[in-house]
Amino acid sequence: MKQQFRAGFSTDQFIGWEHLPGRWRLIEEASYDSIWLADHLLPWWTDPGTRSRKPVPWDEPESGDSDPYLEGWSLLSAAATLTDRVQLGMLVTDNLLRHPVITAKMAVTVDHISGGRAALGMGAGWMELEHTAYGFPFGTPGEKVDRLAESLAAINGLMRHERTTFRGEYVQITDAPFEPKPVNGAMPVVVAGRGNRMLRLIARYADVWNAMLTPDEFRERGARLNAECEKIGRDPAEIRWSYYGFGEILGLDPFAAATNFQEIAERYIEAGVSELLLEAPPPEAGQDEVVREIGADVLPRLRAATTATDVTDGG
Repeated sequence: MKQQFRAGFSTDQFIGWEHLPGRWRLIEEASYDSIWLADHLLPWWTDPGTRSRKPVPWDEPESGDSDPYLEGWSLLSAAATLTDRVQLGMLVTDNLLRHPVITAKMAVTVDHISGGRAALGMGAGWMELEHTAYGFPFGTPGEKVDRLAESLAAINGLMRHERTTFRGEYVQITDAPFEPKPVNGAMPVVVAGRGNRMLRLIARYADVWNAMLTPDEFRERGARLNAECEKIGRDPAEIRWSYYGFGEILGLDPFAAATNFQEIAERYIEAGVSELLLEAPPPEAGQDEVVREIGADVLPRLRAATTATDVTDGG
């Protein structure tokens, strides 16, 4: 089953506070669906692994890890007070930076500030540079997935039950109350990942699967995700497939022309993806009019061409 197409922006924290409220107003007024921030303590594009993997347009030679970078969840609270309609979330919360109870409390707090518009994005953590700098645990890839599995299980219990007890290797909760619950009774959970173990967690806990993949990679990894859903008796159609990315996609700048965005979206929709979450062009890029044109002309056509079946991710 198809899900109605959605589009949103990560405004990220490389855009300073003096510009962020204006970016958020533009996104909401131009009829996009969501605003997202990044859960980092240092500029993520300064990580050596990121530089070697995917240079980004604003990664100039003079940029460094001492560049200003604001904390994401605090900013998300501000976005909740400055917007009225869009969904708000983190792409994605680094599970290694906080105890899951703190993460759950922050998410529910933003949910109440925003009137039920928050999504809880979760990831295993990847930026070793900031963990080393600030003394947070990092560990092996397997350990990070183990930690995320326990956090997702604990958060799921806290969000759903009056009291929760959980005994894991990394997380221990004893007869813990958790109030208030999310405004709408449940909060959409977004989990980012592509590996086999991550896909098993996504099948069990996620309302939205987010990844930075090509359409062909989404088809291949999506088939594996569907198989994991079937193993546990879950309908794969319950999980929205969501793309996150920056810079050029499929050889096109999505905001150089509205037709570029439409071409990119149609190729992803054909692969089963129903949401594009892109890095917002900074004000100096001069692409605001194209952003508005996409919102006014392209998004309505893409939404009309798809069928809304998803009721778990805030619409």
